[in-house]
Amino acid sequence: MGIKRMRWMLIGVVGLLAASAAAQEPPRPINYGQTVEGELNDVQQAQQFLFDGQSGDEITILMATTSGDLNPFLTLATFDGDVLATDDDTGGAGDALIEITLGTNGTYVITASRSRASGTGGSGTYSLTLSTGESAGETPIPALDVGARLQPIVRGEPVRGALTREAAFVLYWFEGRSGQSITITPDSGTQLQPLLVLYDASFREIFRTVSGNTLSANLPNDGVYFLSVALPDATSLGGNYALTMTSVGTASQPRDVQPGQNTITYGESVRGVINATAPSYSFQFRGSAGDSVIITMSRAGGDLDSYLYLLDTAGITIAEDDSSGGINGDARVAVSLPADGTYNVLATRRGQDAGTTAGTFLLELQSDAEPVSVATTSPDVPPNLAGFPEITYGETVQGEISNQSVLNVYIFKGEAEDEISVTLESPDGGLDPYLFLLDANQVPIAENDDIIDGQNRNSQIEFVVPESGYYVIVATRFEQDAGTTAGPFALTLRRAGDPVSPETANSGSFVQRLGAQRINAGDTPDGAFQPLQFTKVYTFPASAGTVIDFSVTTDDNSATTVILTNDRMQPIASADSGTLLGVSVPSTGNYLIFIAPARGPAVPTNVGYILAFNATGNEFAVEEEATAEATAEATEEAVVEEATPTQIPLELMTYGDTVTGTLDEEVTSLRYLFTGNEGDIVRIQMSAASGNLDTLIELLDENERLINANDDIVQGVNRNSSLQVTLPSDGQYIIRATRFEPTDGTPPTAGDFTLSLTYVDPAAAGVSPVALPISPGETVVNTITDEQYLLFYTFNGKSGDTVTIEVNTQSGDLDAVLYLYAYTSSGDPIEIARNDDDPRGNTFDPLIQNQVLPRTGSYLIAVGRFPDSTSTGNFTMSLTIQPAGMDSDG
Repeated sequence: MGIKRMRWMLIGVVGLLAASAAAQEPPRPINYGQTVEGELNDVQQAQQFLFDGQSGDEITILMATTSGDLNPFLTLATFDGDVLATDDDTGGAGDALIEITLGTNGTYVITASRSRASGTGGSGTYSLTLSTGESAGETPIPALDVGARLQPIVRGEPVRGALTREAAFVLYWFEGRSGQSITITPDSGTQLQPLLVLYDASFREIFRTVSGNTLSANLPNDGVYFLSVALPDATSLGGNYALTMTSVGTASQPRDVQPGQNTITYGESVRGVINATAPSYSFQFRGSAGDSVIITMSRAGGDLDSYLYLLDTAGITIAEDDSSGGINGDARVAVSLPADGTYNVLATRRGQDAGTTAGTFLLELQSDAEPVSVATTSPDVPPNLAGFPEITYGETVQGEISNQSVLNVYIFKGEAEDEISVTLESPDGGLDPYLFLLDANQVPIAENDDIIDGQNRNSQIEFVVPESGYYVIVATRFEQDAGTTAGPFALTLRRAGDPVSPETANSGSFVQRLGAQRINAGDTPDGAFQPLQFTKVYTFPASAGTVIDFSVTTDDNSATTVILTNDRMQPIASADSGTLLGVSVPSTGNYLIFIAPARGPAVPTNVGYILAFNATGNEFAVEEEATAEATAEATEEAVVEEATPTQIPLELMTYGDTVTGTLDEEVTSLRYLFTGNEGDIVRIQMSAASGNLDTLIELLDENERLINANDDIVQGVNRNSSLQVTLPSDGQYIIRATRFEPTDGTPPTAGDFTLSLTYVDPAAAGVSPVALPISPGETVVNTITDEQYLLFYTFNGKSGDTVTIEVNTQSGDLDAVLYLYAYTSSGDPIEIARNDDDPRGNTFDPLIQNQVLPRTGSYLIAVGRFPDSTSTGNFTMSLTIQPAGMDSDG
């Protein structure tokens, strides 16, 4: 799509129109054993369902609220309109339940509506289940879906769910602040009175209640908290439950405001007056995806009938309310924010400009999350850009692109010569992002569709700002209005040279906040469940489409619950068998795995376990196009691969993988893709397995820019290749496995190879991955650095040989230590000698002198620095061997 095809749209203030009454939906068919879903509100006040029944059928109809404050009401009638039964609250937790035996054959009508016993009946979504054959008094328990095992809990919003013997607990999470008082109250009218247990971010238990009791606690720290709602004991069969979490914080004193645009932050309250002159007020706040937000507008004087709207960055209404806040017509909105960004609250009266009520109001914005400051528009913003949200260097904002909101517009201020990078990513892979960069006059100056055609659909613009001023970023999708993709996005603006903070690098991620333990494919870590630490959390990186297998085996063979989520704790899959098999991850990024005893926290558990984790990917091909610009860039960056229009296989790898390949006249290089995180230390090794292959490996970033390369481990000695690199950022990387290309007319080498990708524990990052050969009478030169502080050498000796190994420091402050190892019959090294300082004195250099070898075979020499030392420098090492039976005179 060229620039000339772009439709530039300015998003203005969206008018809020009162909803007109809509026609009710026609009846829908429903069958025995079926569950349907619906939604009721002031517009759609009832929905009807038809089914055919037979005389003697024992039927059960359950209408259960799934979101909102809906109070269900059920009516069963014949097709002619004769009412057979009604119900309001028999189902527990305010749910409606009808159990009846049908008297005749025919068509029956179920009406799902709202109870008027306590006001309007509320609004929200519900599920309706029609079943037959249930004995009297047995209420069917709705099955838990995948997402029900881990979900956020919103302060002030009732939570409904169900537990069974197979699904003995559900985890809820929320953000809390130090000193905040929370209360979690179970509904006493439900079938099940659950056990409640509160945990901190590392799942250390803080407080628990007995079945049916209210949980009250003062939170000790800022951070994430978890609530386990569980079966109360091992004999419980389960049932429906309901509960509500409330909290008390340090509320601020109301701040007086004037009509027009204002700002507000979490925990703040404001006061204003609505009348014919000022019928509405606007408030702007910043929030993050998943923040639980409650906005209340209370009448403090007059006859004001409060009305609230909550709008997103694009001016789309995401929630509104008239009178849910109390008996005085107060308004209340409670939502979980869908994305990072700026939100607008419109505080007004019923009827807005046409309304007749007036009075003083109090508006309060509450959230368990930390307040985020609102970025106000700078006074030098051009008038044609005023009102657009401003993004700054180092910031990541999130939003969503849909058919209703195709364009998301942001502005930023740049200085001349700033080297900037704008990245638009699709976290779940559902969106095909497209980026535009415009100047202050809204003239397009850059655009991008895919970072790598056919491989990475995310968009990125790298640009040098030509002059100081404001610029416009348009985040959209491929083909804009004509496009078909949709979904959430993350937009990041960075400037070259600026540090990347952990908060920016892991925006929205819970990986570090939960202290999740890193695992890689092939790992088999072990651990233990303990009575006061119910759940363990692991993390791993993966590319989109990676298929994972994960299993947990406990010492006593008890069952384990496994929950897989993305790094924002949005559930992907779960199982109570301890095993997840063949799960494909939806997008590139980090993932979390929660494991816990399946029987729940009611039963004290102290048992060990071991994990098995595997990840495999699909091979795919990328067509490379040779262009003059690409060739020039490759030459400048020392990327020696010749671009050709052939299909080059790109194989997916993960940490711990070893692959094989063949290089010959037809295939001169193979490429592999893996995903890593900023700060990961990776080791890539390529070894010839046959032929005369002279290996060469290159590591490139996702834009195919060279990061590092290696030809020979030791020039002229070991022609295999090895790289150890600390990854500069989160993302995808390309390994190019190729061969050295002679320039003197010598025929190129060929043969089979093995390639391994290893995640290096930072504690072992300075240990050389190879042992270099050394011969009797040879002197080698090498260097001890902070990056590589333990080096290995190998030689062969015979039983009875006498060896002397001498190290001499050539430069630096090196305090070297020397070790000599033999190998056991099983191939394990065993230390037979070591030295720190020359026993002859006068030097701190190490010396192993006249050591008799115990057996014939290979030996290992290790040269390092004194433990806990930071010394570095160059050294020489010489090896002397006196054969057995020969005296020192030869």
